[in-house]
Amino acid sequence: MKKVAFYIESMILGGAERVLLEAVNHLDPSLFDVTIISIFKESVYPTVNTYDFASLVNRNIHIITLIDNSNPFLYKMFNRLYANTNKSILYSMLIREKYDIEVAFYEGMPTEFVANSTNNNSDKYAWLHTDNSRLYENATEKFLENAHEIYKKYDCVIGVSENTKDSFLRYFPDIPCMTIYNGVDLSEIREKAKEDCNMQRSRKTTFVTVGRIVPVKGYDRLLKAFNRLAEEGLEFSLLIIGDGSEKETLEKYILNNRLEGMVMMLGKQDNPYKYFKLCDAYVCSSLFEGFGLAVIEAMSCGVPVLSTDFPSIREIMNENDGGWNIGENSEEGLYHIIKEALINPQKLKELIPLSLQQSKRFDIRKQIQSIQELFLDGDLS
Repeated sequence: MKKVAFYIESMILGGAERVLLEAVNHLDPSLFDVTIISIFKESVYPTVNTYDFASLVNRNIHIITLIDNSNPFLYKMFNRLYANTNKSILYSMLIREKYDIEVAFYEGMPTEFVANSTNNNSDKYAWLHTDNSRLYENATEKFLENAHEIYKKYDCVIGVSENTKDSFLRYFPDIPCMTIYNGVDLSEIREKAKEDCNMQRSRKTTFVTVGRIVPVKGYDRLLKAFNRLAEEGLEFSLLIIGDGSEKETLEKYILNNRLEGMVMMLGKQDNPYKYFKLCDAYVCSSLFEGFGLAVIEAMSCGVPVLSTDFPSIREIMNENDGGWNIGENSEEGLYHIIKEALINPQKLKELIPLSLQQSKRFDIRKQIQSIQELFLDGDLS
């Protein structure tokens, strides 16, 4: 049995962490002894909640936190040491176990931390969840050199989409890199979607979007597009599920533009899928995504997707893209694809079977098979 450690920054439930929890719960426990190592005990982001990962994973999964950052003194001391001390020494102080495989499951601190592992016998993998062009397009030569030195210490870097992989290789072409798509437990999501949400389906065409309410998700321009449609007299309902730093700004916009009867902000939901049955389409308004997990989740419930155009969305929707449901990555693009759906709702109905079929490409079992082959054989093909 191989001992595997997955490193994350803190126990929040963002997209990458959700992917990780799904993966560890599906890895074969007869082959892998799995530990999740969170560098910090609590969220380092003021608007993001901390979760009890132990309640979200199978009983055979171990959970370790290295720094209790709820203690301000410990948090400041660690950050000072991290900035000024040899990171290999810090690793030796904090990591007592010897793992066969060490996985940095997020960019930034986890990747740097594992790169400084003193365990010379472990296989090391780094997961990428975002378009690296965004990270490095304005980077200094020194910054890129430092990043290169970090990634050189890994046996392989894993991108969650072909675009993520390719964007990494544009900067670091000599680093081994491959793609393993994020997986979705299709049957679990569909089961959760059956739960009662205590809301009635509207007679109006209803849209839904799920995600952290932060600038990169583009919710400001989504509301502007819907406001233009409302001013033209078109009727609709929009459900926004999530929480984040921009929530108050969006609420003010809704109030100031008299959209209260059309747009509902439902906040953070442990089970957003139960609302999908009320909806005719899912809208992804993101400026960019490393993968777009919520898009897959919507499609798995037979909810057609309207989206801004970014590279990885084409990988997800390439077979069911009717040409009209992927719009220019702008407010204008969103306005046009949503208007088309409102004027011709039959087009949305035609995408339902295609959406269900396309989601099968991202079944969790395919992702787990690829991960297990990588961990067992080091197969980089």
